[in-house]
Amino acid sequence: MQALGEFFHATTRKNLLPVTRASGFVRDWLGVFQVASAGTAALVDAMDVAKRHRLSFWDAMLWATARQSGCSAILSEDMQDGRRLIGVEIINPFIAGATDRLGPLLEP
Repeated sequence: MQALGEFFHATTRKNLLPVTRASGFVRDWLGVFQVASAGTAALVDAMDVAKRHRLSFWDAMLWATARQSGCSAILSEDMQDGRRLIGVEIINPFIAGATDRLGPLLEP
């Protein structure tokens, strides 16, 4: 849920997409991807990991929610590409070679 909200906020705040188009993307993705929301356990993990691994709180919250939902990777342009943090790989989808790493994750 957090990543979808961040996408909507960033693309509309920076005038990269009109609100209706950004909203359309998010609505489409809601129908395609399983969406997880953070709970209290993710909050506790995020606070611990933010300090221990020097992540921003919101990056740590995204990581914690993904990890608790069973994700093996998250997409982020803000976090260190290729880093594996307690079983979750960080992939920057905007760098060269990211497509090769994403392909296997998208297969059923």
